[in-house]
Amino acid sequence: MLFVVVFLFLAGVAGPAFGQTPTAPTPTQLAVPPTVKERVAQISVDDWINISLVIGGPVVVLGLWLGNVIRPGSLKAGGIRGVSSHPTWVWFMAALVAFVFAQAAGSGVVELAQLVKFDMDGERGTAVRALGFAVPGAIICLFLAYLLESKGNAGLVAEAVDFPVGLGCLLLAIPVIFGSQVASTWIYEKVFSGTAESIGHVSLKALAKHPHDPWVWVYIASAVVITPIVEEFIYRGFIQSAMVRFTEMPGVAIVCTSAIFTAMHWGSITSWYGLIPIFVLSLGLGISFERTKRIGVPIVMHTLFNAANVAMVVLAR
Repeated sequence: MLFVVVFLFLAGVAGPAFGQTPTAPTPTQLAVPPTVKERVAQISVDDWINISLVIGGPVVVLGLWLGNVIRPGSLKAGGIRGVSSHPTWVWFMAALVAFVFAQAAGSGVVELAQLVKFDMDGERGTAVRALGFAVPGAIICLFLAYLLESKGNAGLVAEAVDFPVGLGCLLLAIPVIFGSQVASTWIYEKVFSGTAESIGHVSLKALAKHPHDPWVWVYIASAVVITPIVEEFIYRGFIQSAMVRFTEMPGVAIVCTSAIFTAMHWGSITSWYGLIPIFVLSLGLGISFERTKRIGVPIVMHTLFNAANVAMVVLAR
């Protein structure tokens, strides 16, 4: 009896050795795992760009840290901007006046358009509203900046040299900004099992949907050229200056201003994870302003950043 049990056991485990016909291997068993070289060859260009951004972002941050550019207290190294010429409430009031004036002007343009029976439907209306906000907003911001700067040295001026400096600052910031976008999108897709949107801003969505509509391009031109002037004066020039005046800590002022800047973009960014790169962008704009002490630098950075996003949407068609 014991012999039979042992025989059956061996026959089951090592059947081929006892003359049984071996089972044919499945295709999965025959498949050879791809080599490292083959795996690398399968990575697309877009994936390589994303990998470079995810790696490049921390590298840039580390370099700025080691270079004492973004360390705590480093923003005070060259002295704080001349914001002490006005009390905190004056800086906040300038931001409030500029914002309310621009909003009122935008509403006034809409009322006027309705009065003269101007068609405000669709992209035409969006473009007119954007211009109605941006153009008067830029005018009042420039006027307020002139008044505030006449009694101090808060950096509310711009010169031609701000363009190359702003371009250089943006090139440094791009790996960090888009790296944060790639990381936040990956987290959303993996953790929340969602499908991230390829375009996250309402203006860019309008461009992708109606690329040949001239009113869309009017809207885009306003967003690229004029709106950055308004936003940088309001957020960096006025609110950040108020925060610096109140706390005497530029780093804290930059973070607080960036939180406000990001919150105010909630309506134009269509997803919460899309706000993360906006916050990172704002940090870069604020740091550049405090390091260079010139409002023209973040204006150039903001303008070029918006233009780069428009270019990517156009090239992707």
